[in-house]
Amino acid sequence: ELDELIRTAGWQLPTTTNPGPYRLHAVSALEGVYLGRGVRKAAGKHAVEVVATLTTLGESFGYRTESVHATLIKGLGLFYTVNGVAKQDGVIRALKHFDSSQALLGQASLWSSTRGWDKSNAVAGIITDRYNVKKQDQHKLPYWLGR
Repeated sequence: ELDELIRTAGWQLPTTTNPGPYRLHAVSALEGVYLGRGVRKAAGKHAVEVVATLTTLGESFGYRTESVHATLIKGLGLFYTVNGVAKQDGVIRALKHFDSSQALLGQASLWSSTRGWDKSNAVAGIITDRYNVKKQDQHKLPYWLGR
């Protein structure tokens, strides 16, 4: 089922003969999103969150292997599992703030070291903050507290 979800989102699993673009290597991180790891009371399968996570990363940073780092998958998966995928268009707009997935990872490292969060929670927190920029209070998401 996970392979089907990966293809639905426009990605492929790597092969020895074709490791190029559109190839996803961080499968165990994606499996964690699918199983709801890291979120209390998230039992069950999270297929919609998997597709939203991969689609968002592809649309935001390009369908390249470096766009789907395990930390980004885990963090965005946490965000969608907690906040729902209805926010996807706003998240894609928010992530356009970053020149590359590496820029987001760099900021996540800084947040991780200053807030004591793991990097995936830092990614979710950064996404929440960027999503809330220029939103009126009634449309803002709650501050990410690290899960």
